[in-house]
Amino acid sequence: AIRSMAEVVQSSKTLPSAKQRNKELIGASLNLSRLAEQLLSYEALKQRDLKRQPFVLDIAIEMILRRQAPGLIQHGLDFSFAGGCDDQLIYADEMLIEQAMVNLIDNAVKHGGDRLSKISVTTSGDGTSFKINVLNDGDVIARHLHDRIFERFEQGQEADGSGLGLAIVREICLVHGGEASYREVDRWACFTL
Repeated sequence: AIRSMAEVVQSSKTLPSAKQRNKELIGASLNLSRLAEQLLSYEALKQRDLKRQPFVLDIAIEMILRRQAPGLIQHGLDFSFAGGCDDQLIYADEMLIEQAMVNLIDNAVKHGGDRLSKISVTTSGDGTSFKINVLNDGDVIARHLHDRIFERFEQGQEADGSGLGLAIVREICLVHGGEASYREVDRWACFTL
């Protein structure tokens, strides 16, 4: 498809047409690059040794959200964080936890629809187990898809995206001995790690 798009750019008869086709070509190449990265990430998770280190979960989540803030603001989204773990340490691979969070935030932005205006993150823990909830007020997932959304190449209601983002989230949870789940909470989409 990318090769065909490049050929169309070459044969464009006007500069505005060529610019538009070039923009589409760049978008397609970015999507292909993202797909390749996600495929590599997914496969690497199955063979990776976890780099578990102690860190304060609430501080790590706050830092992840600070790094994501410019993109969320650019999309006109409000976001909040309510940490419930205080200074409790979690022993996990911090980079993988960040990857799961980024995938969930990206998923909300891409698939939240026109209703999406806010993303909220909460944490809770008792010292031995921890929960991270990522909620958004965008479109909820159809009930018949709840059990499948974490499967590889599942794209939910839309055919946009690679269908790997949530599968990677689930795999990250599994390698840490946890799970990923989805439910609706008062018309909000809620993903729990």
